[in-house]
Amino acid sequence: MAEIHPPTYMVLSLLLIQGTFGQRWGISLTHDHICAVSGSSVAMPCSFTHPPGLTVTKVYWTINPQPNIEPADLLDMPTYKDRVLYSADISNNCTLTLREVTVADAGEYNLRIVTGHYKEKWLQRPGFHLTVTDLSVWIPGPVLEGNEVRVVCNNSCRLEDNATVLWREKGQGVSGGQTKYGRLILTNVNTEDEGNYSCALKGFDGHPSTAVKLEVMFPPKDTSVAVSPSSEIVEGSSVTLTCSSDANPPVEGYTWFKVNESTPVGSGQQYSITNIRSEDGGQYYCEARNKYGAETSTAVSITVTGIVKQQYAAFVIVGVLILGIVSLSCAIHWIRGRSGNEDLGGHFGRSEGSKAVKGARVVSQDCTTQYANISLIRPAHRRRCSDEDVRRHSDRSDSIRDAVSGGTRGVSQDCTTQYATVSPH
Repeated sequence: MAEIHPPTYMVLSLLLIQGTFGQRWGISLTHDHICAVSGSSVAMPCSFTHPPGLTVTKVYWTINPQPNIEPADLLDMPTYKDRVLYSADISNNCTLTLREVTVADAGEYNLRIVTGHYKEKWLQRPGFHLTVTDLSVWIPGPVLEGNEVRVVCNNSCRLEDNATVLWREKGQGVSGGQTKYGRLILTNVNTEDEGNYSCALKGFDGHPSTAVKLEVMFPPKDTSVAVSPSSEIVEGSSVTLTCSSDANPPVEGYTWFKVNESTPVGSGQQYSITNIRSEDGGQYYCEARNKYGAETSTAVSITVTGIVKQQYAAFVIVGVLILGIVSLSCAIHWIRGRSGNEDLGGHFGRSEGSKAVKGARVVSQDCTTQYANISLIRPAHRRRCSDEDVRRHSDRSDSIRDAVSGGTRGVSQDCTTQYATVSPH
């Protein structure tokens, strides 16, 4: 039976009214007052007696009847359509069942009995009172982290000291102490206690209250500073410091400090230094605050690096690269020049009958390649040479050798002078 009533005793209301035939009307109720939760169903057990010799033709209930006005049947009222149920036994049963009650259903309900005798109609006075309550959760606020909070399930029913209130958070039962008034007690609350809380009365488990959010307030914590782009900054560039903190309500203000300075250096969640100089180096920290407190971060170090040092490092790197490239180039040319000289020597070592040696290549000391076309010219007439001819040709050969590198002159046994024409390219 979905109803709230004192469990230790029963209220019996017995009304005896003298009827026309000298007999009495009588009605018995289990309660004279019922308090129900909105959305639940209410059942009021009821029985009656009537004078003998009368035939009961109709038994119904009405609400808040007015004097000298025939009371209306609940079944005929649009607001009660499909929500009212009477007993089928009208000989002495007057039980009323009311489904899905609302706050508007609250009032005095009276029983009306009609018989076959026009003078034998009976209206119960007084009737029983129905109170319908909407459950609601009340959280005294603000709820501060570390404190105790008592969550209250509000209703308009007169709950007994031992009435059981069921508490849920996200649909799950909540483990926690309760006072004799069904209040939920949470001690040393923290952010893990946050959630949407609802309450229900035992016996009305399926009709909980609307859930209410429990929000835990706390001052800033886990405050820290981030540096961008890095903590080592080149002189003349820029750096930005960002302060982060967890707080509820959110942080209301940030203040920036430099270690060993008595006054703040800035405000806001970010602090930027442009065209940074060496005297801007040092340790910086921030303070975050809201209405419940403040917290300071650990200091971070900013190091300003001189620009000369950076340029010197760049020059060294570039110099090493250039030296490496030049060394590699000279090595390649030396290898190629050596190969060319071997080819040229091979051409001079050929038979005397060769007409010309072309494409000779000479590698100079400065790693550049010089090319020469060498042609051997043979005179038309031959004769045997004397010792004087040999000496004279030898002197000329020495002079030519000194004048032209790579040129040569050969003297054959028949005293014929062979000249080489050298054309550098």
